Amino acid sequence: METIEFRKAIAADKPEIARILAESFREDFNLLTKNNDKVKRILVNSVDTARMFVATVSGQIAGTIALSSRDKRPFHFKTSDFVKELGWFRGGIGAQFLKKMFSVALPIPEYAGYIEFVAVDEKFRRRGIAELMLKGVIQLGDYREYRLDVVKDNEGAIRLYEKNGFRRLDIKDPAYYKLLGFPEKIYLAVTPDELGCSPEP
Repeated sequence: METIEFRKAIAADKPEIARILAESFREDFNLLTKNNDKVKRILVNSVDTARMFVATVSGQIAGTIALSSRDKRPFHFKTSDFVKELGWFRGGIGAQFLKKMFSVALPIPEYAGYIEFVAVDEKFRRRGIAELMLKGVIQLGDYREYRLDVVKDNEGAIRLYEKNGFRRLDIKDPAYYKLLGFPEKIYLAVTPDELGCSPEP
């Protein structure tokens, strides 16, 4: 019988977290390189497990999720890692780009946490792992509100979030998103009460 658990990430989880993220967000990382192994190596060296959580199925990591505060994000990108994997030009540009996206402070209030990088290994999808992680990260968190964003055409993810009490916020993408060709996003929020789970004492 399978055992499904949710817990904080540890250093030993980094390779699997990197693999799941690289595969789940392959289309996004393709802007940098189509070599998935290079993406994994960059992510392994950059991920901050203090902000990451994992779901396991019988001990195997099946999914991962990040919880950021306004000024603490899940990645600390180093330009040297990008240059090593992608070369001086592409690596330098890629490092600055991802730092701007995922390492700078978030424009959210102090009472809010930001859920990022919700990813489930392909072989474990459609088994409720994403919903388990959403509820688990809020039970382990200590924020009054939790926010996230999702690409507008990702209807499956939007249905999942709204089914679990997330409501849409009247927030627009930063101007540079459109200039860089990023798809439009929807921003949502939920409180622990709305999600139907309370933080751990």
